[in-house]
Amino acid sequence: MSVKERHFEICLVNEAGAKISATLDCETTYWNEGKFSRRTCRINLRFGDSKITASDRDFFEAFCRVREQLAEMHLLPLCYGANRNVFPSGMLRDMANGLTAYRMEMGRRVQRGDAVRIFDSGSDIDPVSVEVQKQFLDQWLQSFLTAAEQIR
Repeated sequence: MSVKERHFEICLVNEAGAKISATLDCETTYWNEGKFSRRTCRINLRFGDSKITASDRDFFEAFCRVREQLAEMHLLPLCYGANRNVFPSGMLRDMANGLTAYRMEMGRRVQRGDAVRIFDSGSDIDPVSVEVQKQFLDQWLQSFLTAAEQIR
């Protein structure tokens, strides 16, 4: 078994627009089961006197679990992992443990230059709930079917 740790700083925003500094302690644990390699990704988010912990198959999914808990406190993270049009591909989930995802545009396939680190922030952040982010992914996928139908 091996463990790899990483640390990130992000901001959270409340309903009034006030920003709150937060620290993410991320830990990946790798192990083997027979001929198969396994991993689990755990996030500990600390802000003020609060701490939220979640684990999942990759950091993007673990961060979704953290975001669901933050939503109950009326808080949103100000980083690409919570951005409306950001979602990881299967390859990025496997190769980058879900720490990298793609910025998507309706009707356009993603390219290498669209990749962003999920805990980075930028002026184009549009933080949304996990549900709204998944709805955007579904709409983005549907936009390819719509474009193909228009060609016919």
